[in-house]
Amino acid sequence: MRKQIIDLIKYFVIGGNSFYILWFLYNEFTNGFKIPIFILIVLLVINTILLIRKHPLTQEILPLCYLAICGNIFFILFILYNGINEGFKATIMEKFFYFGMMFLLAINSLFLFIKSRKTVQSI
Repeated sequence: MRKQIIDLIKYFVIGGNSFYILWFLYNEFTNGFKIPIFILIVLLVINTILLIRKHPLTQEILPLCYLAICGNIFFILFILYNGINEGFKATIMEKFFYFGMMFLLAINSLFLFIKSRKTVQSI
């Protein structure tokens, strides 16, 4: 039962990653690309690929996993800093979007950290 709940959460996170990727691509094609958004799209793609991967991580992929975790934490702090800098002036929908993005990045980091720990223990 516990594994099924964890798998359900993982699929929810993968769906969230996909939603944000598509949402960013749609908005950036209409508004012009910005470097942080492009990097965030690449980070979400890497998160999704690492989470979908059924096989354990190899030593070659493990640094990419740690880089993705660091990138997730960086963007959480970046979004939080921008919110503090602007005095959290945003609509309710924008606040919900940013909170959802920070939560999604945190859950991605947690799943990748657990996956990397399992890999390190098996080496």
